[in-house]
Amino acid sequence: MGFKMSKTLAEIGYSIRNQIKGYYPTDDERIDIQLVYDKCWDIRSLLLKEEYRKFRKLNDQDYTTECCLEVECDVIHCNGYNSGVKEYYIKIPKVESS
Repeated sequence: MGFKMSKTLAEIGYSIRNQIKGYYPTDDERIDIQLVYDKCWDIRSLLLKEEYRKFRKLNDQDYTTECCLEVECDVIHCNGYNSGVKEYYIKIPKVESS
C-alpha cells in the first residue's frame, strides 16, 4: 500500500453507499452504513496481508495513529462489598489481528 488515505472512513462509506443506491434520496435507507464500513475494513485487511506477503513488512503509513486514549477506572467489588481499591484501564481500539 504505502500511501496515506486522504478520505475518512465516513466519506468513503457514504460515497460507496450513494453509488450503490444510484444517488437516489430516500427516507427508507436499506443499505446499512455499518455494513459498508465493515467491507472497507475487510478490503484494507486484505490489502495489508498482500503487502506483508510481498514485502515481509508494512510501511509506517499503513498504521493508524490513535492518540489521547482516556484512562478509566472502576472500583473493585468483592462479594458485593466495595474493596476501596480502584482498577485503572484504557479501552484500546481494535487492532488488525491477521
